[in-house]
Amino acid sequence: VPAVRLPRNPRDVDPGVLGSQSVRCHCSASTGLRVAVGSSPVRSRAVWRAATAQVGRGVCMGAAAVVPGVSGGTVALLFGIYDRLIGEVRTGAGALGRFVRLDLRGGWQRLRSVDWVFLISLFAGIVTAIVVLVGWLRTQIEEHPVQVSAVFFGLVAASVVVARREVARWDAQRVVVMVLAAGAAFFALGLRSGGVAKPSLLIVVGAGAIAI
Repeated sequence: VPAVRLPRNPRDVDPGVLGSQSVRCHCSASTGLRVAVGSSPVRSRAVWRAATAQVGRGVCMGAAAVVPGVSGGTVALLFGIYDRLIGEVRTGAGALGRFVRLDLRGGWQRLRSVDWVFLISLFAGIVTAIVVLVGWLRTQIEEHPVQVSAVFFGLVAASVVVARREVARWDAQRVVVMVLAAGAAFFALGLRSGGVAKPSLLIVVGAGAIAI
């Protein structure tokens, strides 16, 4: 049977590369982990475990999205799935662009390359959290604003540390950009007005685009 070269750490193995097949693992210090592909339900169990984990991450993202000032993307960054999420969404958007240009074959090829198990399970968790937790979280925000704000401020602070690690090298230009961005965000938050009773559809669409 064919062998697939995978990372040394078994936890880094993506079940999606194994297809609808089983595995035999061979591990050594010199070659790392190699997986021989055969046929059995091992892959199905791995996919279900991965999907369950993504649903849990989606629940956390949805819960964060309900709270003003906290983004689900912040939680995705903390979980280490932000780049993967953006990549899958970009692939799906590319497929849509192909369909708009009437390139049906290219569009289907793009759609087939999307990791739908990852996306569907993640968005299922997000939607579930929003539907189930929105009322409870709103109540907690109104009754315990300091405690709730402290929890989600901790998420934002942790995401700053994670984002800092994404910058391989700091120079004067990047420091200036960081300071300007922080100042602009602080100034924009100070311009916040009261709630809008009946916002127009344009405002709703704009606010949603900025939030995402």
